[in-house]
Amino acid sequence: MSVNKDQKNSQGRTLLDIAKDLVYGPRAQIYGHPADNFRTTANMWTAYLHQRMLREGLYVDFEFTPEDVAMFMALVKIARLANTPGHYDSLIDLAGYAATAARCLEASGE
Repeated sequence: MSVNKDQKNSQGRTLLDIAKDLVYGPRAQIYGHPADNFRTTANMWTAYLHQRMLREGLYVDFEFTPEDVAMFMALVKIARLANTPGHYDSLIDLAGYAATAARCLEASGE
C-alpha cells in the first residue's frame, strides 16, 4: 500500500489509522495471525543462521522468535528511514511492525 501525506490528510486518517488497517485488515486475512507467519520466518532465519555458523566453525544454540522477526523488520524500515527520513510508507510500516510485535507477544502469552 502506498499512501502519501496528501492522501492521508484528504481522508482525515492518521499514520496509525493506516498502520492499524494494514495489521488487522486484509493482510491479516491473507497471511493469518502474524505470530504464525513470523514463526515460519523465524524458523527459516534460525536454520540459515545455524548453517552459516557451522560453515564458519561456530555454533550457538539460538532460535529466532516471531517477536525477533517483527523487530528486525522494524530495523529494516529504520535503516530505510535513515536514507529517506520523510518516506511516509516506511513510517507506516514501522508502526505496523510495532503493532505486529505486540500481537506476537500477546499470542505467546508474554
